[in-house]
Amino acid sequence: MPPADDNPLYKGPLKDLLDDTFDQALRDVMQSWDIPGVSIALVREADGRSEELIRCYGLRNRADPVTEDTTFAIASNSKLFTALAVGRALQSHGFNYDTRVRDILPEFGLQDELAARECTVADTLSHRTGLPGYHTIWTEDFDEMSFLERLKLLPPTLSFRSKFQYCNPAYEVAPLIIERLIGIPFTEYVSRELLDPLGMGDTGHESSRASALGYVPKLTPDGVIVGEGWDVRVALDRTGTMSGCAGMISSARDMVKWLKALPSIPEYQLATVPRVVSSPNFLPSSSFYDARSTYGLGVHQSTYRGTPISEHTGEAAGFRGSAVRRFPTLGVGLAVMCNSNEGVEVTGWVEMVLLDKLLGLEPSDWKRKFDETRRQRQAPRIKDYPSISANPDLTPPPSLFGTWTSPGLLTMILGPSNILPTRPECVQLPWLPWLYGSTRPVLTCVEQGKFAGCQEWVSSQDGVVRYGDPFKADLADGGLELRIYGWSVQSPEVPERDCPIILRKLGE
Repeated sequence: MPPADDNPLYKGPLKDLLDDTFDQALRDVMQSWDIPGVSIALVREADGRSEELIRCYGLRNRADPVTEDTTFAIASNSKLFTALAVGRALQSHGFNYDTRVRDILPEFGLQDELAARECTVADTLSHRTGLPGYHTIWTEDFDEMSFLERLKLLPPTLSFRSKFQYCNPAYEVAPLIIERLIGIPFTEYVSRELLDPLGMGDTGHESSRASALGYVPKLTPDGVIVGEGWDVRVALDRTGTMSGCAGMISSARDMVKWLKALPSIPEYQLATVPRVVSSPNFLPSSSFYDARSTYGLGVHQSTYRGTPISEHTGEAAGFRGSAVRRFPTLGVGLAVMCNSNEGVEVTGWVEMVLLDKLLGLEPSDWKRKFDETRRQRQAPRIKDYPSISANPDLTPPPSLFGTWTSPGLLTMILGPSNILPTRPECVQLPWLPWLYGSTRPVLTCVEQGKFAGCQEWVSSQDGVVRYGDPFKADLADGGLELRIYGWSVQSPEVPERDCPIILRKLGE
């Protein structure tokens, strides 16, 4: 009689992991969180076996089902492609990830000159430059100022190399390095070196060509999904320069190829080496991991019940939920993509349900746990959603009106029509709403020289006026400065009051 197998790890076929019970539970989650469509790619290479599985759920738009070749915006999952591509370009010219950026781009600069001199390629790829997210730089007129000129003007909110602070702009340095070294466009190089050899024909940098349609649910000020949301076709490529940090699309069919190839890509082994401790609760499943995650180059490192995880997530307008994960000791890779602004937790739900099955653990109520995670994620964002009335005894000073600017970062034009008696109730807007319609700031005077503001957004799709992206504004320096709080996208460990965007009036 053979000895009993005490190893609880799951050894059955992958298709039995995603059984009818899983399918129904996922559909319930999709309905609860208002997610039109989900695509899952699952691979396993272990014990001499190679398996792959694709599952598709729901709709890619209002009528058509998600299929294995449906393309979704994968947003920040583009970062790993960028990190691996620049690593290959560096190696081909005798450099490496720890090469200083100025050794290749002498014109590179940061506001902190010491940081500019010492900054390496790895610093830009591991979010250690000290710069925050600064999403206001991504506009359709981006090319009016070169990216490197713009980068020199952005004020840091942390000291260089002191902590992890997620920074999309820093990821646009790598494409410039590749183009300087190789002499061809960055997107062409990524295709030549990574996509074409793997046959990833559905994957590329034309985000507006995603065949899935993004969806933005309507939320009440306390985060409850109500009524009908609105559709959005992702348009990151309209800025002309988000290819390094967020501009890609892909399908489940291609994600199978990517997940299977990653372990054999030499640059991937270097990218997964931890460089810095990540921000707390940065990932959908962070609160369930053994310890705080670390970050390498375009990839996080985490553990669950002692099982290592290499992962990244991605969020774009209407596609706030994609994740690419590998569980190296299990030989398993998992990619999840969805087309909803409220899809962040669904990627974590799929991950944790499957991990428990793979590890032979008792099932857990992950829907309940991620409901709480979702509430915690939304709380900082929606706390300023309720409407705010003006102080009836105050009127905005004339010095408020005019054109205010922080070069390379934000320009704000204010006149009497921008002042409202009540700052309207806000809803969630698509990320970078100016790419999907027209925007203007509106403000309400709440104290002398202090204002509550938000964006007024008119959707180019349905023409409806909506309000969102709340902020606070203060006049300072005798009315010569306008300080905007809430738009720096800084690390959660950096207090909002410590990192305003500081605007000065043109002509003064």
